Amino acid sequence: MNYRTFFLIIVVCLFVFNCKENNKDIRDFNNYSFDTMIPNDWPYTHSYKFKINNAYYADKTYSFYYHPQNLAELKSLLPGIIYVDVNEYSLYWRYVDPPYKIIKKANSDTLILIKEGKQFIFKRVYDPARQ
Repeated sequence: MNYRTFFLIIVVCLFVFNCKENNKDIRDFNNYSFDTMIPNDWPYTHSYKFKINNAYYADKTYSFYYHPQNLAELKSLLPGIIYVDVNEYSLYWRYVDPPYKIIKKANSDTLILIKEGKQFIFKRVYDPARQ
């Protein structure tokens, strides 16, 4: 067996072992209940998965959005925003600046987010892009 054949076998083995399903330990956020604080040091990412209470979750089918009533309300959830037409703006729950508390029942149509003593109700929206 020459070195090319050996190298080819190694590459094929690495490819096969690397193609296993990587999402099997990521839970669907919609299927679980939460009553927990999201800490100030929660990693702010726009990635597919996120970590809550030492478990990984993803919004696999549904997402939760909030339509702010005015710019001041939006600024309390998302500091640093200068101007946006709030009539056309939907805020995804993971973009809210921590710390805050989330309360959600499994398969619920709403997610309650509590920040600075104010309660915001995020509505569940079917998101075909997440499938």
